Amino acid sequence: MEGQKLLPICRFLVVLLGIFFIPSPAKAQVYESRQFTPLVELFTSEGCSSCPPAENWMFQIGKNQSLFKTFNAIEFHVDYWDYLGWKDPFSHKLFSKRQRDYVRQKYMDSVATPTVLVQGKAFYGWRRQQPLPKAKQASLPIKVVQNGDQFKVSVILPKSDKRQLLAHGSYLSRQLTSKVSHGENAGRTLNHDLIALSLSTKPLQSSKDGWQTVLNLKENRVAPHVKQRAFVIWISEAGRQMPLQSIGAMLPQKSTRKSLK
Repeated sequence: MEGQKLLPICRFLVVLLGIFFIPSPAKAQVYESRQFTPLVELFTSEGCSSCPPAENWMFQIGKNQSLFKTFNAIEFHVDYWDYLGWKDPFSHKLFSKRQRDYVRQKYMDSVATPTVLVQGKAFYGWRRQQPLPKAKQASLPIKVVQNGDQFKVSVILPKSDKRQLLAHGSYLSRQLTSKVSHGENAGRTLNHDLIALSLSTKPLQSSKDGWQTVLNLKENRVAPHVKQRAFVIWISEAGRQMPLQSIGAMLPQKSTRKSLK
């Protein structure tokens, strides 16, 4: 009987403790950049025998202490070589489309891998380990407020600037190795860094605080065994691929396994 009387009291204590120990919501992270920060893009594929040197180069610049400070970088794995006997686990049609749009807009002459771009312009100096070119462009102040997978993007533009701008964002995987068993790179272990795990795009809308939008980077993420993540967000003019500004940072370690749709 005494045990039965104690049950309601125990339940009350459990509820009371639950009220007092409700975890507080995660604090929003704020990132800002007021200096021009160029974006380096590598289009590559694990099914391309000429791509490993470019991927090794990207792996090396990923160790540069200026990463996320004076430049950002991203490695897009295209899917158009997947038929050669090896399906690249990081590839996606969205990344291939981005490269084709560069060609369509005449920033590039042809769709090929490996291709390195700095601010939308071909950079061949990676083959000779040359330093990244110092791109000259007007600064476009950008602020990002992160809450989980939601990234609120704000850009300051002069009132006279009537351009329609787009915000693009990607999760990145840091420093992975991949063993390839078939295709042109069969038997090789490849080094990767700054691999694109998603690609979200939304137009910026005018508001009292400037131009803003919210990117959800969770919607189309691909992440086989990712341990270290970063993000990169960049701004472009509608109808033009060339990035006008970019911002990026490392994120707390988290493992995800959701595929792009």
